[in-house]
Amino acid sequence: MKTKPYFQNIQSVIGEYIKKAEKNIYVSVAWMTDQVLFNYLCERARKNVEVAVIIFDDSINERLDFSKLENFGGRIYKVGEKLMHNKFCVIDEKTLITGSYNWTYSAAQGDREENIIIIDDGEELAEQYIEQFKNIITKYFGTNYQPNIRAFDASKVMKRLEIIKQLIDLEEYEDVDKHVVKLRLYSLPFIITEIINDIQEENYEEVVVAIQQYQKLMTGLTTYLDPEIEQLKINIKILEIEIATIANEIENAEKLIHDFGIQNHQILGELVRKILFLQKETLGEQVKTNPQKWSEYEAAEQDYKDYSKEYDANQKKKYQSLSLAEQKLLKKLHRKAIFACHPDKVPQELKAKAVEIFLQLQKAYEENDLEKVKKIANQLEQGIAFISNIEQLEKNHSSSIEQNSIKDKMIALQEHLDERKKILLEELKTIHEHETYQLIISIKDWEIYFETAKEELQKELETLTKTIEINE
Repeated sequence: MKTKPYFQNIQSVIGEYIKKAEKNIYVSVAWMTDQVLFNYLCERARKNVEVAVIIFDDSINERLDFSKLENFGGRIYKVGEKLMHNKFCVIDEKTLITGSYNWTYSAAQGDREENIIIIDDGEELAEQYIEQFKNIITKYFGTNYQPNIRAFDASKVMKRLEIIKQLIDLEEYEDVDKHVVKLRLYSLPFIITEIINDIQEENYEEVVVAIQQYQKLMTGLTTYLDPEIEQLKINIKILEIEIATIANEIENAEKLIHDFGIQNHQILGELVRKILFLQKETLGEQVKTNPQKWSEYEAAEQDYKDYSKEYDANQKKKYQSLSLAEQKLLKKLHRKAIFACHPDKVPQELKAKAVEIFLQLQKAYEENDLEKVKKIANQLEQGIAFISNIEQLEKNHSSSIEQNSIKDKMIALQEHLDERKKILLEELKTIHEHETYQLIISIKDWEIYFETAKEELQKELETLTKTIEINE
């Protein structure tokens, strides 16, 4: 966090920060009559930056034509119940400008003593001021502040994704964030937010694959004369992509838990089983002289049996060890295949076959069977090609079928897919909130974790063994 005070040329300093804004600008000042700063705000709003301003509802603030800012998508909130005397501005959720300076023509003339403090890279502090900004709106206007998000524009989003893909191909990663900021100005479907999440986590290989899949599915749309049907087609395609994306996330989360369990049993399993056995045996000896220990003994015996059964089952599971590069390839191929065969994206008559392949894919992915996953992905790309719901509707479209009939079928399909998406999102949420998953994602290095756990279990086993030897 960088902090710097300014006592001179304040108007130009604020102006430079406004001109660099890429995402949003929140301004709360008592009076605003400075045409220069106002023009900068209008220009940023015109460039799709979110601009919101709170001012005091006073005749002084009628000198600027605020409708100009509103025409560019900005928003003005005038507080009139009592003097609104805040003087702060937050830019891109990380830069805070505050101090005595009002954004007025007279203040810009420099004939008075003024000051501002600018805090850069202060996300936590900026967040508090944004929260206060929203609280003011809630208090005086009775509504929660909602970002000025534009309606989803498939064409513009596609162009933006193509630019991101090209930047990644050129390894110009530092420029990708600028386009992510532009994407966030729209109401985005789940598939795009997942791509943005991968960008933030620097999973660039997965980003490219996801963009290519999205482009392939979206560019397959043909144009109807009826704009409602065209929009329905886009909605259905997006829902199909989102469902496949969520299913992929569920598979990844479940596989993470599965992989952790496999390694847990491979590294710690035998030690845990020995400890449980000795605990059972110790309690068994204690029961001979203290019958009240019987329930504890039964519980320990059951724990030993249950864990032994689980341990033996895990030992029999097929699981291949893969290098880091092979794991990345496995994940990439799995994502590609799941998009091609997910049962929710195919017509009813093809669903049984899609389910069969989908289950084979799940099993191979869980077992780290790279060759099997590769084979399924290749078959889906070269041999087994599933027609989509939309393609089936187009195929059945003829002059004998009225557009209204197709529209009704599309509306029903959209409602069905939307419900499936909700169910899958709830399933994903349940997995993510589970204590096992939360524990696993909190572990930064599995190797260190298991090494530490193994040392602790070995100490516990040694202590138990010595205790038993002493008692004997």
